[in-house]
Amino acid sequence: MESGVFQFRENSIEFHYQGHILLGYVHIVPGILFLLLGGYQLIPYFRKKNYEVHRLVGKIFLLLSAVLFLTAMVLGLFYPFGDWLESAVTLIFGGYLLYATFMAYKKARQRDFRAHQNWVIRVYFVALSVSTIRGVIALFMTNGYQEMSEIFGLSFLIAFVLHFLLVELWIRYLVIPE
Repeated sequence: MESGVFQFRENSIEFHYQGHILLGYVHIVPGILFLLLGGYQLIPYFRKKNYEVHRLVGKIFLLLSAVLFLTAMVLGLFYPFGDWLESAVTLIFGGYLLYATFMAYKKARQRDFRAHQNWVIRVYFVALSVSTIRGVIALFMTNGYQEMSEIFGLSFLIAFVLHFLLVELWIRYLVIPE
């Protein structure tokens, strides 16, 4: 740190996003709230005992979801850190998550609460794949890759597909069907 300013390596992700700090905050702050509220929404006791609070928090969660996924798509398309695969995967899964968010809202409005719950589970657990991306990156880097930007897109793809498949298996075999 020099004169109160952080100095990042030129090939680091922190350096890359310094020029897009406002968009980064518009993505990160809703992301933190999304993680907190989403986990809370899925607790059955909370949903049953605090229905009105659940509805209000759910509306906030869905709004945060839309902001989070739209900003992710903008970052991935216009300011990718990695290669074209990062942009493609971000657009595909961002689009899927926006669709799932819309379906969660639509099913709640239709009072189809079982389907609504399944769509919210999809939104939350596929979005959690962002945490798995870090682990996949670490595995690649400990196995010879020197630059994170080389394996960023592939790490996105692996994490998103893994979470997508696991949540669909979870819904199909462990949750009461729609």
